[in-house]
Amino acid sequence: MLLKGKNVIVTGSGRGIGKAVAIACAREGANIGLLARTLEEINNTKQEIESLGFGVKITVKTA
Repeated sequence: MLLKGKNVIVTGSGRGIGKAVAIACAREGANIGLLARTLEEINNTKQEIESLGFGVKITVKTA
């Protein structure tokens, strides 16, 4: 659990590799900052992470 309680900002987190990285970091216990081009993509990623029940803080911003 190297990321437990750490803050991680993931760009391109709405899809593809960025989304996979965000989910992997959440799985390790990191608090996640999600950035993507559209709010819809970010909210989808946020909901997916929350549904997995990792109990981490998620911050949403659009670029």
